[in-house]
Amino acid sequence: MKKLIIILTVILTILVQCPVYALEINSYSGSNERVSIMDDITVDTETPGQVVAIFGDIDVKADVSGEVVAIFGDITVDSHVAGQVVSIFGKVKLTGNAEIGGQVVSIGSLEKAPGAKVYGQEVGINIGDLGSGADIMLIMIAAMVVFALLTMLVGLIVVAIFKERLQNISVDAELNLGKRIGIGFLAFLGVSLLSAILSIIVLPLLIYMLVLLLVCVTSSIYFGKIMLKAFNVKRGVFLEFVVGFTFSALINIVLLALIPQAGPLLCLTLFAVFNALVYSLGFGMLIDTKFGTIKNTIV
Repeated sequence: MKKLIIILTVILTILVQCPVYALEINSYSGSNERVSIMDDITVDTETPGQVVAIFGDIDVKADVSGEVVAIFGDITVDSHVAGQVVSIFGKVKLTGNAEIGGQVVSIGSLEKAPGAKVYGQEVGINIGDLGSGADIMLIMIAAMVVFALLTMLVGLIVVAIFKERLQNISVDAELNLGKRIGIGFLAFLGVSLLSAILSIIVLPLLIYMLVLLLVCVTSSIYFGKIMLKAFNVKRGVFLEFVVGFTFSALINIVLLALIPQAGPLLCLTLFAVFNALVYSLGFGMLIDTKFGTIKNTIV
């Protein structure tokens, strides 16, 4: 269960804070793991590790020794899964040949054919019980707001711990933007790919999440400084972070809220581009200032 919680936490972090990561890494298949984003997975050979799809369906026709997780996708199981089967905002269908060693969780719908065996707990929440599509969207936005607030609280702790270095970064935040975004994008892409390749190990994923948090704090300080400077408000690194983070979070929430009207492709593309800019800028600022050890006198 702990492994499942970690997997879901990482996935939700990627979805909420870094959707561009999904566009960069469309599919990854290691010797033990199968991960796909915005694409379907068909498991037709024995898989000893996890199977994870985001914005894609999973069709399990061969044995899986780990968990099967789909976010915004359906899961069909026609064989043995040793771990848990989880679908968030999707459907789980268990055929008569399905045998699940762990829990089956579906926030969407759960169909279980006669003969299917589940040795763990079955949790099925019919998405229709949550209300209309608008109600579901409101629930998702509310969840995103709560997650953003929690992230802001953790970010404030990070600012308090590294206050002096972040102040140094803030001093020259407006310098060499093009260079920093370019360097930062390459760093972001490299770190994300490395994290995906090492996703079988929990520690690199946790480190990746912490790095993204630090990068988010850094880029938020930049946005906050620009906005406060425009309104001639007295600045401080804590206020810069709060204002900048709120600005970024609001853009993400608005893009999510516009999906029903503008369509998922346009909104997710803008979502990805904006977050690519945010994280590339943050990485670039950290690298260019050597994490605040280089201080300039230009304000």
